[in-house]
Parts: sequence; structure tokens; C-alpha cells
Amino acid sequence: MNNILQDIIKCEREATRLEEEARQKSLKIISEARKKAAELVETSLIEGEALSEKLIKEAQEKAEQKLSLVAHQEIKTVSAEKIEAAVNLIVERVVDKPWQW
Repeated sequence: MNNILQDIIKCEREATRLEEEARQKSLKIISEARKKAAELVETSLIEGEALSEKLIKEAQEKAEQKLSLVAHQEIKTVSAEKIEAAVNLIVERVVDKPWQW
């Protein structure tokens, strides 16, 4: 009977040891998973920031190109209008109103 009780106690101790070992392994696995998740989040944030910077830069370059094109076209239009106005002024003064001496 004494041997049976000792065997039961021994088995309970072994079970307790195995439970503790399993708990420690579980905590280690969870800890590693959290660490990997944090690393993934950090990597994702860095990649996301780099991508957003790239997209913003590309959008800014496109906007600057469009603005430059619009400004260039506007300058052409204004210049043509100014040239036409200058020509009309010259024609009025020289051709339409002869010089009076």
C-alpha cells in the first residue's frame, strides 16, 4: 500500500512538473509571438511610411508638372494677347492716325 501511495505521489509530482514545463513553454511561445508581431508592425510602419513618402513625392511631381504646363500655357496666352494689343496700339497710332507735323 505504501508503494502505491508513493507511486501516486511520484506521478502527481511528475504531472505538476510537466504542467509547469508546458506553462513555461507556452509563455515562451507567446512571448516570441508577441515579439515577432511587434517586429512585423514596426516593419510594416516603416514600409508604409516609405511608400506614402514615395506616393506623395510622385503626386507632388505630377502636380508641379501640371502647374508648370498650365503656367507655360498661360504665359503663351497672355504673351499672345499682349503682343496683339501692342500691335493694335501701334497700328492705331501709326496707320490710323498719321503723324502730325
